[in-house]
Amino acid sequence: MKIYIAGPISGRDKEWVYEQFKVEEERLRAMGHEPVNPVEGPPPWKEAREYYMRRGLVLLLTCEALSALPGWSASKGATLEVEIARQLGLWMIG
Repeated sequence: MKIYIAGPISGRDKEWVYEQFKVEEERLRAMGHEPVNPVEGPPPWKEAREYYMRRGLVLLLTCEALSALPGWSASKGATLEVEIARQLGLWMIG
């Protein structure tokens, strides 16, 4: 199953963000899924937040499920991703 990883990014240490998303990516892959990690390959972080949100939403729309990382509900972006996933009837993993 193709699974999008959602979680808090803005205002967090970028190394911590990469680590959290990578751990979940590896966990999902070990379970036989195809993880979609929106922070894979460090972007230069030069664009506005909205740029990365649009990029993430495009990736989300290609998935069948969503895995929400701890702290997602405190993130405006991850909250939006979870709501879109729910509205589209995607499986929720977590």
